Amino acid sequence: LALALAAFVLALALWLRARRSRPEEEPPEDDAPLSQENLRRLRSRLRTVANHLPRRRALTYCDFPAIEAAATIEAWLLQQKPENARAAATIALRADPRDWRVRLHLARTLFYCEEMEAAARELVRARLLGDNSPAQDYLEARIRLAAAEMSSAREMDPPDDEPLQLQIKSAEALEMLLDVVERDPAFGDAAFHAARLAIRIGLEEEGRDILEHVAPLMEASPEREDYLHAVSRLN
Repeated sequence: LALALAAFVLALALWLRARRSRPEEEPPEDDAPLSQENLRRLRSRLRTVANHLPRRRALTYCDFPAIEAAATIEAWLLQQKPENARAAATIALRADPRDWRVRLHLARTLFYCEEMEAAARELVRARLLGDNSPAQDYLEARIRLAAAEMSSAREMDPPDDEPLQLQIKSAEALEMLLDVVERDPAFGDAAFHAARLAIRIGLEEEGRDILEHVAPLMEASPEREDYLHAVSRLN
């Protein structure tokens, strides 16, 4: 019980904590997530990312690290069957519980199953085993944002009034996703969600530009339906 509680506390810290190395005190005004200076920096980064996105998806490219079960997991996710993907990842974990790549895949499938606390715990375990991949940071950004969105959904009144706190969390998650795409320009899902968050915080032109350029990278993605929906809402 004590170990389970410790794992939960550590996962929750990952879920809710600010960016690594971000100080506890309030940041200077120019460094605040929604300050005009930071928005200018984000706008510049978004434009640079859009210009460096590959114009086609490489046949051998994988945004998550290769493991023996990766193709099976990906196939289930593409079919929108995350429970089956989770089962495949769980079987792979039994075979090699100390492989951070397997735990990262399991965290991803748990995320798609909307088991956020379990996904966060597996993400922590993967990091403790040596994971410093772009996919780790991508999942962390998604989990942290999901936590903020769920909290916002409970507090919004009226429902379409997005609180300032969610805007701040969106800007912070956008920073993390841009870090991912700058490390791995072919990471289409990260670019897509960066574009979505850019539009949310008012950087609509830059977000639209990325949505247009990222299209070839979304052709074989579990996020494809969400991507098409996002594009259709803007047209």
